[in-house]
Amino acid sequence: MKSHRWILAIILLFAASAAVAQDAWNHKNVSRFLVLPAFANQAVFDQETDLVWERVPNAGAFTWNQAQTRCNNLILGARMGWRVPTIQEASSILSIGVPPVNLEAGHPFGVVAGWLGQAIWTSTSSAAVPANAWTLNMAGNTMPLAKGALAHCWCVRFRQGPDAQ
Repeated sequence: MKSHRWILAIILLFAASAAVAQDAWNHKNVSRFLVLPAFANQAVFDQETDLVWERVPNAGAFTWNQAQTRCNNLILGARMGWRVPTIQEASSILSIGVPPVNLEAGHPFGVVAGWLGQAIWTSTSSAAVPANAWTLNMAGNTMPLAKGALAHCWCVRFRQGPDAQ
């Protein structure tokens, strides 16, 4: 009889854990984005991806190398460790079909006006043309762009230190 109680307790614990994980993934009763006081409210934690994004991206335009340097030197909330996101990370923040800016309703980002059609650098180089890197815009369009061209930059950080790709 005691073993049945133990098994029942394990099943109930597993079911509760699965329900919490599903709610976090589906955003039911959970805010996806959290402004981080520990970063002086200058960064936002994405609970779906565990990435931390700068809350207000720089409005300037940069070459790909300049974007890398900007993120590598960025200090927000007295913390370094920032980098240019991969194409997968950058696209994960968008909600497709939510115009004009494809970010979830209620997002806390200070996205620069006019970024809808503007390219944002990613760290992902083009496999076909290594002199190009993938860019993304707020409408969800992706395209490779020459690394010497100008595009915007939105820095991210994660628990890992080295480049993700």
